[in-house]
Amino acid sequence: MIKNSSFSPVEPGVKNLEPNEFSKLLSSLVQIYLASYQSYPQYAYKTEKQVHSYLKWLYHHDPNGFFIAQIKEEVIGWAACHSNWEDWLEGKVGEVHEIVIKPAFQRKGVGHRLMEEVLSYLASRGREKATLWVGEKNQPAKEFYSKLGFVQTNQVNHWIRMVLYLTNFPPTP
Repeated sequence: MIKNSSFSPVEPGVKNLEPNEFSKLLSSLVQIYLASYQSYPQYAYKTEKQVHSYLKWLYHHDPNGFFIAQIKEEVIGWAACHSNWEDWLEGKVGEVHEIVIKPAFQRKGVGHRLMEEVLSYLASRGREKATLWVGEKNQPAKEFYSKLGFVQTNQVNHWIRMVLYLTNFPPTP
């Protein structure tokens, strides 16, 4: 549930984007990315052009692994993963490339909802592991991933590698 002074408690809708929807929303997705990295610019692309190219790359490589969270018509976050990633340390994995949420909606359950979709998608594609890189100084993100069950396995420069085993995903209640 999201609790925000301008909204009643609402569960965000999460969905994949068709190519025409992706093109239509691309500028908005770029702005969400830039806004969400304001506190950690050392880990982000800096210009709209760079982010635009990056998002097109993400979508092109696994369109079914690109999810948006929205309330009514407003996109409030997105996540991108690749279900057939070849990792130099882990082998074939499901790679979580990005999860970004508008600052006003951070810490309100949106990221958790997006990650449920991402991890379910990766598990449905037969991946045994979900992996990601997170900036070493991005403590909120590291805590978020740890609460989901990710564990640190490696560090390269200022990037921490985290892994979640998907063998029992989704968890049974």
